[in-house]
Amino acid sequence: MISVSACGLLGTSSDEAPPSDGQVEKATIKVAVLPVVDAAPLYLAMAGGYFKDEGLTVELVVAKGGPDAVVKLASGDVDVGISSYPAFLAAEVKRAADLKIVSDAYQACEGHSKVMVKKGSPITKPTDLVGKKVGVSGRGTISDLAASSVLSTYGVVDPNKVVQWVEMPFTDMQGNLQAGNVDAAVFAEPYGTEAGRDKGVVGVFDIASGPTTEIALSGWGATEKFVAAHPKTVAGFQRAMARAVADTQDRRQVEHVFTTKLNMDEVVAPLVKICTYPQSLEPRRIQRVADLMAQFNVIPKRQPYVPGDRLAELDVTPLLLPAPPPASRPTTPASPEPTGGR
Repeated sequence: MISVSACGLLGTSSDEAPPSDGQVEKATIKVAVLPVVDAAPLYLAMAGGYFKDEGLTVELVVAKGGPDAVVKLASGDVDVGISSYPAFLAAEVKRAADLKIVSDAYQACEGHSKVMVKKGSPITKPTDLVGKKVGVSGRGTISDLAASSVLSTYGVVDPNKVVQWVEMPFTDMQGNLQAGNVDAAVFAEPYGTEAGRDKGVVGVFDIASGPTTEIALSGWGATEKFVAAHPKTVAGFQRAMARAVADTQDRRQVEHVFTTKLNMDEVVAPLVKICTYPQSLEPRRIQRVADLMAQFNVIPKRQPYVPGDRLAELDVTPLLLPAPPPASRPTTPASPEPTGGR
């Protein structure tokens, strides 16, 4: 069972930075996190002392979800935060916050997010969702948008009219599915693996398939105001995260984060599908998210639309920060040893 309590998430950090030597504008930054596998590099950066090398101390703030993280950024409660891309892009379009994407976080792969049902359910294929209640983590998120994209490839013209999307936290999906409150639900990792392992739940289809194969899922953002006032701080964050992304190539280190920081069951952690932690921000990949949002009328379409060009009126390129300059201080080489075992 995965716990999402603040105590379990925050744990005890080995990342205690010394007082700033003046190379960063803000030595202690507050970072909004979610209890999802996307955030693993942040914990690796803390454990490896990568923020310390940049003169930074990270204080974690648990957000309820991507939209909540965006609210915390806009209000100044946190300096940097993780969210699924739709929450960032919707906030930008609605002018709810002037945001910049600081670093990429996670990219989908087959097996990361699935529409799942109870064993014995009459729902066995995508079109069976027509007229049914389907649990999702939020409307206008990757969960319902990617699922709708798959449905459209099966000839369902307007999934929003024929499917009843029901919002609920990932932690509540299993209970609601078993109680019959929903007919199906979109489970992301690690919740899908946990549910399928011994809870009588089976997958119907993968939402990251066809048009949404390897779609960008989440990123780390900050307000434009914070970035402008703290360029060295943000660059330090970017460098630390880039080093940690390199560490994700060692699955043992990632699993250690799962079990110690996300309170994942030690039996479940080795089974979880781990996708890609991208090393750089690529406009083309993130534009796919904006175009998916436009396809299902979450944000405006470009008028006039030119086939082969972006569908969304929003061009994501100006939102993406460039890679930071090299560190001006010596850094501690990344250790080849994992931070822990299974």
